[in-house]
Amino acid sequence: MKLKIYTHNLMTLTLVFLLWQIGYSFAEETYPPFNYVLGTQTFQPKYQFTEETRLVETAMQIEEMGSNILKILIDSDYSDHYMLPQNTDINSFTSLLDKEPSYRKVLRMPFDYYFFWAHCSPIVDGEWKPHYDWAQGYSESQRIDEYQQIYDLTCYLLTEFDNSGKTFFLGHWEGDWAIMGEPYSRDREISQKAFDGMIERMNTRQLAVDNAKRDTQHNNVDVFHYMEAVLVEDAIKKGKKTLTNSVLPYVNVDLVSFSCYSSLGSFWEGNLTMEKRKETMKTSLCQSAL
Repeated sequence: MKLKIYTHNLMTLTLVFLLWQIGYSFAEETYPPFNYVLGTQTFQPKYQFTEETRLVETAMQIEEMGSNILKILIDSDYSDHYMLPQNTDINSFTSLLDKEPSYRKVLRMPFDYYFFWAHCSPIVDGEWKPHYDWAQGYSESQRIDEYQQIYDLTCYLLTEFDNSGKTFFLGHWEGDWAIMGEPYSRDREISQKAFDGMIERMNTRQLAVDNAKRDTQHNNVDVFHYMEAVLVEDAIKKGKKTLTNSVLPYVNVDLVSFSCYSSLGSFWEGNLTMEKRKETMKTSLCQSAL
């Protein structure tokens, strides 16, 4: 009797194990693996402890934390941002990633997901100037320049990291602030000119990514484009025009990033309960999704 019970239990466990294996294999093939360990960013690091550059040192520390995500800046401010030497041969996203040793090194570290703040800048006489003031709208020359830089960048990433398993996300700093311009204040109104420019800009960048992926043969590597909103709570509670309600409905971006600071209410003063914070965040995320 005991032998029969044991045999029956063993068969059941074996069946469960086989079903689990089949289910796991199916899920692994259908949905790419994703490490849910929290990642972080390295923007304007203020100190360093090794002989590595600040960009490389911070990336190494993020890797040591166990993260497979790295978020960095790529634009004409790269030298001041990471205390890197200026290079006159660097005048675009592609040349920055290809010619600056620190960028080359971190892109070849074992991170699976890279998030880029990719802020386009005009190239004048071969020199990469400070990035555009998006609060002033979006000119035809800016549109042409941004399309080409994003297109070239996407082609480079797909070609250089073909079969690497890496995924790259091209985005920008908090969009509401970016198109508002200084001085930054939640009491200021964003101009319709800035909103219209942001709509065209996001659609231009998305078109550049889509066309580059269409034109470039690649395998086991991907590039996506995202837009980042921040003043979501202002649209919900105050009915103000923000990226969430004045830009997002008119663009076809791959993904939307939500910078949550403004939706944490009085988080920093500590007078919101955890339940209230969760409720506020849920509402803001739902609004962004709509």
